[in-house]
Amino acid sequence: MRTNLLDSAAATATAAAFTTLSAQCLGAIAVHIPKPAMAGGRLLPAGNYTVSTLQGMGVSPVLRFQGESGEPVVVMATREYLPMDDVAQQSEVMVAADGDNMLRVLKVAMEGDPFLFVLADFS
Repeated sequence: MRTNLLDSAAATATAAAFTTLSAQCLGAIAVHIPKPAMAGGRLLPAGNYTVSTLQGMGVSPVLRFQGESGEPVVVMATREYLPMDDVAQQSEVMVAADGDNMLRVLKVAMEGDPFLFVLADFS
């Protein structure tokens, strides 16, 4: 299944160019980032990533952005619960423009989850 990622701020057409490369699989989605993006205060260079949830010992969710090359970027998130009995209908990464040549990852949805992962804004 191929899904489009949302530009939640509708700020630029480039942000809408994020696309999911493959279907969600066990808490992971593959995305292409067309230009640099900030995720939880960490820089993600443009490229292909697998975004997955990590099982931690704490209560805060942890997301890992694993690029095709280089070290994974691990960020803390919070959960924003959807209305009762709702679940995410598709996996997607919601972004907003952050200047002319940068994006900011705001939220991540995993298909079937009753919540969204919200990344902290360290601007």
